[in-house]
Amino acid sequence: MRPTIGEQLDGVARILREVVAPHVTDDNAREQLAHSVNVLLGVATGWTTYARRVEEDGLDLAAVLRAAGVAPEDAPDDPGSREVTALDEWHESLRSRLEVVLRERAEQGLTSPDLRAYLLRHTTRFG
Repeated sequence: MRPTIGEQLDGVARILREVVAPHVTDDNAREQLAHSVNVLLGVATGWTTYARRVEEDGLDLAAVLRAAGVAPEDAPDDPGSREVTALDEWHESLRSRLEVVLRERAEQGLTSPDLRAYLLRHTTRFG
């Protein structure tokens, strides 16, 4: 169906950039508008793969936590057709557990190459 969500977001970004931006005279407001346009463009290009990336990252993180001796929360049911909100909540709970593990390890003076490697993969997935 046309326009797609990505096309709609691109259209909103174009209107903000071409119609609204020329009338914004305040430097701070212009900077915030430019940032908002960039966010819209990022969402427009990434929304179709977001759920897959969150699921992939969550499964990766769950495996890393298990290897670190932490029992992660199970993924939402029905892989592949998961609702984004449920994936986000699951992913956030895993990230919270990761923060606790990293803090505890740092306080104990321990390092974890597996956890660091995960953080690098996460950064690559989400930029």
